[in-house]
Amino acid sequence: WGFKNYTYLKAGGHKFEYEDTKTEMLTYEISHEAKFYTSQLKISFVSDFQFIDQQIPLPLEEGLKREVFQLNYEYKKDKQWRFPILAKKVSISDGNHASQIDLAALYGGVYPVWWWIGYSVAQLSYDERKSGYWSPEKFTSHGPRLEVSYPFTQWWQGIIGYNYSFIKEDDFEAGSSSYSNLGIEYGKRDDGLIQLLWVEIISEQASNEWSSKGYLLTFEKSL
Repeated sequence: WGFKNYTYLKAGGHKFEYEDTKTEMLTYEISHEAKFYTSQLKISFVSDFQFIDQQIPLPLEEGLKREVFQLNYEYKKDKQWRFPILAKKVSISDGNHASQIDLAALYGGVYPVWWWIGYSVAQLSYDERKSGYWSPEKFTSHGPRLEVSYPFTQWWQGIIGYNYSFIKEDDFEAGSSSYSNLGIEYGKRDDGLIQLLWVEIISEQASNEWSSKGYLLTFEKSL
């Protein structure tokens, strides 16, 4: 596979409650990652609730589930530049499907603080527009992006992330959205990792505004 490669499993449980709807499920991600000298490739299969991946939050009337095939590729140049690419196919339990592609150019460093700042472009499309959740036929976004990870000790590190995006959905007016996260990690990515994240999403379109806040706890183990 290359210079380094490993397979890992991330597993957990999610409980979804919205008004009179209550659903629980086992969630998991199986991934294989290969790291080369100037690039890395990751192939993943994910099973989870659909609302976990909503970029603009809307209340869901059903605990819809999703299965995701995802490909991540990243090219590194001169240690200061990263060019990540993400391609994703999603199958939802109501029969709908989605496709997504993200491109970014990031400048930064890894020692003593892991930090990257840059610009990203993304496009998302669904086969069908559904009334129960956000499912645009064509959605595009672009904007600045910041990622920071600071090691407190050999095993503990803090995480900060922020994205601001200019968005356009189908024939609606253009708008904006932001994604913020703050968290801590314990462990090593090539061995085992526990991560706790606080996440906030805010979106505005025309005179409408949506917001969502929550916590994510995940455990990742290399196989």
